[in-house]
This record gives sequence, structure tokens and C-alpha cells, in this order.
Amino acid sequence: MSNLEKRLERIEFHQKLIVEYIDNPKAGLYKFVVQHGVSKEEYMEFTTLCQSLMQKFETEKKAESVYYTPLFLEFVNGLPKTFNLKVIDACIKHGLYKEMMIAFKKHLN
Repeated sequence: MSNLEKRLERIEFHQKLIVEYIDNPKAGLYKFVVQHGVSKEEYMEFTTLCQSLMQKFETEKKAESVYYTPLFLEFVNGLPKTFNLKVIDACIKHGLYKEMMIAFKKHLN
């Protein structure tokens, strides 16, 4: 795929997210993705990471664990290159993986 085709694909992906964001201004993750030039592949990589970590988070929660540092470190180390830790606030605003992101946010303070 040429560089031009990749750019066009990213623009089309961002355009869809912008439309979603207009309909739902609380969709903070979509705003983050567009602002940081995240590709569809990187977005999918991020959601796969979060889904995997969410399963582990739920298991830890059921075991009444309150120590989420290993999950947080896995999250940080697994973020695609165009992501940064501001994505935590974007997910909280969006309501995605909210409980886990709130736990992760505590590690930032």
C-alpha cells in the first residue's frame, strides 16, 4: 500500500470518528484518536490490548485484589507508538473500560 493510500485510509477512518464524536461529544477516545493521528490498525491494537487487560482486571477484582500495578505496567508497555497516557482520561470520558482506567489513573498521581 502506498503512502498516499495509507493517508487516505487514515483520513477516512478519522472522518467516521469525527461524525461519531459530533453525535456524542462524550466520545473522548475518538477525539484522542483524531488529534493524535492514530491509524485504524493502531486503534484496533489498542482496543485489543484493553479488552485483554479488562478480562485480567475483572479476574483481579473478583479475587478482591486492589493492586493493579502489573496491569498498569502491561498497559503502558503495550500502548501503540502514537498513544500516550492522556488516553486514560479520553477513555474515562468516553465511558470505555472506565473502572479499569480509573484504577490506572491513580498510578499517574
